[in-house]
Amino acid sequence: MIVKHFREIEARKPPALQFKGKPVRARGTVIRWLVNEETAGEDYPYNFALRHFTMKPRGVIPMHEHDYEEAFYVLKGRVKVETGREKALLKAGQYAYLGPGEPHKVANPGPGEAVFLCCISYRHARKR
Repeated sequence: MIVKHFREIEARKPPALQFKGKPVRARGTVIRWLVNEETAGEDYPYNFALRHFTMKPRGVIPMHEHDYEEAFYVLKGRVKVETGREKALLKAGQYAYLGPGEPHKVANPGPGEAVFLCCISYRHARKR
């Protein structure tokens, strides 16, 4: 069993993502990898990864796509999730699921900070 406080994990800028073959970068956002082999040890299979995001007002993760599943759960503030077809404004206690290959953008419309958890199908994501 692994037990930690999220503040024990270093907050980092998210890595560059891809959209239509071009790199895109998040702004006003930090990520903590809560569950993966780097932060929790290599003794577990890691079929998923759990990440903690903090996003400043007007922070954004631009439209991007990847070949793994993703679910967002909002802890604080508001998070706007957009796909090519839909838009949703999530509040604390709400979640959204995105399938593999589904282009999406995540933003904090404000007024305050947004905090959310994001779970991804990690075994598949690591093969990239």
